[in-house]
Amino acid sequence: MTPVESKVVKPYRVKECQVNLECRLEWYKQAGDHYLVVGRVVAADISDSLYKEELSRAIIDPVYHAGSRKAQYARKGALIPE
Repeated sequence: MTPVESKVVKPYRVKECQVNLECRLEWYKQAGDHYLVVGRVVAADISDSLYKEELSRAIIDPVYHAGSRKAQYARKGALIPE
């Protein structure tokens, strides 16, 4: 992953990401063995290849945290193998 300077916040963005959201922490709370973190988006950056008149979910390929004790991630309904 290639770090790129953010526009507003101190942590870097990731060049290879299709969309980068820069956030400031609003609050966090422990929820069992996890934390619920809420932030306010203060800047957003989207790849030119994704932006047309509106975003198309067909071309965006997000990765989600699948929420287990182990770090598992999913993409479009399927777990990503470790």
